Amino acid sequence: MNNSRKAFSLIVSIVLLVLFSSITGLILSLSSESSTTTTKLYLYNQAKLYSISGIEIALLMIANREKNSLTPLQELNLTIDNFKINILINYIGSYMTTEIYENNFSDTNGTVMVDAFVSTTNFNENITFHRRTVQKP
Repeated sequence: MNNSRKAFSLIVSIVLLVLFSSITGLILSLSSESSTTTTKLYLYNQAKLYSISGIEIALLMIANREKNSLTPLQELNLTIDNFKINILINYIGSYMTTEIYENNFSDTNGTVMVDAFVSTTNFNENITFHRRTVQKP
């Protein structure tokens, strides 16, 4: 009778050990997945904010130039904290010496269409973000 209790206790302890190790593996897996998701979300939000900053820098640089005195700014490349920011600028109507999109409306003269492309691959995550805006500098 005493041997059967020891055998039963051994079987129960092995079953509980397997159960607890399975639960621990599941917790570690979920924790790792949560960490990866948080990192991706953080990098995406950083890329979004850097695109806004890049567009603002481009608009300030456009506004700082005197009309008809310099060649218009067409592209701007920045690198901030392992993020590569590429700004492409298209002028709508008559602005400086460039007419890319011709139109007959004088209120659109001086309007720019700015595309910001932000990307990073330094964090083992490939994050790319694009933002387009149409503004008057």
